Amino acid sequence: MSSGEQTQVTSLQKLQQWFLQQALPIWTNTTAYDAAEYRFAERLDFRAQPVVPNEFRLMVQARQVATLARAHKAGVWADDGRLLAIYDHMRQRYRRTGGEPGWAFAIGPDHQVTSAQRDLYAHAFILYAIGCLYRAHKEPRLLADADEILGDIETIFARAPGYVSVMPAAGPWREQNPHMHLLEALLELFEASGQDRYLAGAANLFHLFRNQLVRTAPHVVRERYTDDWSATEQGSDSVIEPGHQFEWAWLLSKFQKHTGRDLSVEIAALVDFATRYGMDATTGAVFDSVSAKGTVTKSSTRVWVQTEAVRMLTEAGNHTLAARVAGRLVALHLPDVLRGGWFDRLTPDNGIADDFMPASTLYHLAGAVFDSSMHRPITA
Repeated sequence: MSSGEQTQVTSLQKLQQWFLQQALPIWTNTTAYDAAEYRFAERLDFRAQPVVPNEFRLMVQARQVATLARAHKAGVWADDGRLLAIYDHMRQRYRRTGGEPGWAFAIGPDHQVTSAQRDLYAHAFILYAIGCLYRAHKEPRLLADADEILGDIETIFARAPGYVSVMPAAGPWREQNPHMHLLEALLELFEASGQDRYLAGAANLFHLFRNQLVRTAPHVVRERYTDDWSATEQGSDSVIEPGHQFEWAWLLSKFQKHTGRDLSVEIAALVDFATRYGMDATTGAVFDSVSAKGTVTKSSTRVWVQTEAVRMLTEAGNHTLAARVAGRLVALHLPDVLRGGWFDRLTPDNGIADDFMPASTLYHLAGAVFDSSMHRPITA
């Protein structure tokens, strides 16, 4: 084992131990999960106490269910029956509100709908949660729900090629992010069920990636495009997030394994841009955003960006850089003083940017822990 690999083993073990021994119990054994309401907190303060929200977003609930389903399947937490019960309550509260196709974006503490908007990103995550739940429990009704949701997505969001992000539409643009997470959900459903229809759906999104998202130089994924998927160098259209380059690369590597397609060129281009322009290789900091020309536009750092780098750099065999990112993540974003919590966003000088912990971050941390464990076994 090389010194870089040994350093990464140590860094990953620290991250895994933190996740299993400190972070996961917050969401299974304490007030971050409301057993009476069958729902998770939206955000916590730095004492791991819930911050009372105005609404509970579908995306957050789905991410937490998916994360705990992954923990159950990995054998590091035993589901006591709550996950299917939580899903059933989600289904009752969010699905087909107002008699319309799709699931509501958010409900209030009283279960009343606060936003009936249909959001593709949120639908991608309820599909992902269903995939993770099916992998854990093999309940046939879950796949029936997944197929219904996929039909709703076509009814609500389809605007070939690809989809609009929300309905009613918010503006004359397209966004990569919900498409990426829909790809993730379809891959999860395929892996969990073995049903080829999900891989076919993933293939459609891969073609969108190749034919629309990366058709102009540099061949990386922007955050926003015009309605016809053109990319400009103006304003938000030129924003490139290194974290999403790593995330797309990871999903393409999974798609490659399932289909036998050689995507090494596309994967390498994404990883190369992110490592070359989107991070400080000395400190291991992965920045929030850069321009299409590679200029850092936001040198703040968020937890999710670091976790995506750890996962994909591990997959790519760049052990030294993965260890550096993981080491900084644990030391600065996940300090011992928070006992399983996180400073989600740090300023360029490593100051604390927010006064709360968003619940949705747990899903990204789980991705780094469980997916990197494909290379290094989980050890508590």
